[in-house]
Amino acid sequence: MKSAVLRDYESTPDDLVRAVLYPFCMADYDGDEAIRVSAVRTSDVLDGRRVELVNEALSAAQEAGLIEQVEDRPGAIAMTLLGKKKFLLVRDDFLDDEVVVQLRDELKGIDLYAMLESQAYRHHKQTCTALAVFPEQPCPVSGRWVARRLDQRQCALREGDPVPLPELDENDDPVFWYLMKT
Repeated sequence: MKSAVLRDYESTPDDLVRAVLYPFCMADYDGDEAIRVSAVRTSDVLDGRRVELVNEALSAAQEAGLIEQVEDRPGAIAMTLLGKKKFLLVRDDFLDDEVVVQLRDELKGIDLYAMLESQAYRHHKQTCTALAVFPEQPCPVSGRWVARRLDQRQCALREGDPVPLPELDENDDPVFWYLMKT
C-alpha cells in the first residue's frame, strides 16, 4: 500500500462512494430499500472509522447526486436514479468478501487530514464529482468525464456509451473516469 505521503487519492472518491453504497446491498440486493444513515457508519466497511471519514463519504455520495434524504423517514437515505445506476455497476463486488476487506483496508489506511489537505484531493473535489466508472462500463449519465491517470484525458459521453479504454495506465494502475462538474 502507498504511504500517505505518496498517495495520489485517485481511487479515494470512488472508494468513499462504494462505502456508502455497500450497506444498501446488505439491506436489499436490489438496492430498492432506504437505509438509516447509521447503517453506513456501522457497516463492515466503515465500522470503527472516524466519523469525519464517514461524513466525507456521505458528502461525496450526496454531492455526486447518488443519495438523498427520505423526507418521511428522518435519518433515512435512499439512492437516487443515478445512485441506482452506479449501484448496479458495483453491487456484485459487495458479495465478494475479499473485495469488501480490500475496500475496508483501503479506507482504514487513509490519513483523513492528509487527504483533505492534499492538492490532488482538493483539486478533484473542485473539478469532479465522486462518480466514477471504469473502462468498458456503460456511462451512467451524460456529461464530460476525465481520466487523470491518462494525462487528464477528457471526453464527452452519453448515457449508455461504453467508457473508453485503456483499463490500466502506463504504471499498471487502474484508470478511473470521473464525471466533471459543470
